[in-house]
Amino acid sequence: MNIAGDGIQSGDIVNAYVPPTPGRGTGSHRYIMLVCTQPRSLITPKRDDSVSARVGFNWHWFKNKYNLGQTVAGNF
Repeated sequence: MNIAGDGIQSGDIVNAYVPPTPGRGTGSHRYIMLVCTQPRSLITPKRDDSVSARVGFNWHWFKNKYNLGQTVAGNF
């Protein structure tokens, strides 16, 4: 989402939520959600939601590519 300040009710959804999809019998998985500051509204290309595209997602690469700032909230 793109949220100006603390106006969560007026935020723009950039990409819809995609739930975790662990394979059957693959054991425990760990997921995190992070909120970062950003210098401007974020526009990302169309996302590939396939499991193969999501495996090995590089958070540091994404944060640098889109010039995201400090992590201000998280959930795990």
